[in-house]
Amino acid sequence: MWDVDGLQVRPDGIHTHEQLLGALERLRVRAARGRGKCRLSLTDVAAMSGVPRSTLANYLSGASFVPADQLDSIVLALGVAPDEAALWAAAWERVAERRIANKAPPEESGGRHVLQRPRWMTSVAGLRRARKRARRSSSKGSSG
Repeated sequence: MWDVDGLQVRPDGIHTHEQLLGALERLRVRAARGRGKCRLSLTDVAAMSGVPRSTLANYLSGASFVPADQLDSIVLALGVAPDEAALWAAAWERVAERRIANKAPPEESGGRHVLQRPRWMTSVAGLRRARKRARRSSSKGSSG
């Protein structure tokens, strides 16, 4: 809807979780204008939205999918006009439907098995933990 210094935030173009996360990031940048910051901190957004900081971190990193009511609180805190919140709710619906379709059992997905990454692979921290475990197990095997 807005175009601030080339920073478009158009909820009608959101169809994937990644696009939703990118749009929320752009809203954080837009909301920081005039505050001497590049983007609003998680602490700022938490204080304005009522969503705990750690929960926000999970939502905005993509580790967890933000529930619809929480998304409403977040976008309103980031300066979205209340009459435009319905567009964000519609974007959430599109993303949620796509996520559900991707997790459909094989008979509902045309007989194809839809592979999903394990949750630990969706975050950098999870990948780091997996690498550490692999290094530890390989070093135990070679030292014995």
